Amino acid sequence: MSMDDVFNTMNIFEQEIEGFNDRLKASFSDLKKYHELVDPLWDDNMRREYDSTWLQLEENMQQYLAVDGGGYVQVLIEKLNAIRGYLYGN
Repeated sequence: MSMDDVFNTMNIFEQEIEGFNDRLKASFSDLKKYHELVDPLWDDNMRREYDSTWLQLEENMQQYLAVDGGGYVQVLIEKLNAIRGYLYGN
């Protein structure tokens, strides 16, 4: 695989990661909205078990959406800029 191919593949990957992050953010927002709608209607032992799992998922998703996802994109952009400099100069 040539550096041109690497650059093109990484460029596509960066765009796909950005799209994934956008779709994930929208989907998680919808999930939280529907979760809040059912919240007052569901209060039993199963709900308490569910909440212990949900709270960890919610925390992890918020971390990814607020910090990690954008960080991955930024790293790819920096690598793309380095390859662009190698291929085409500054």
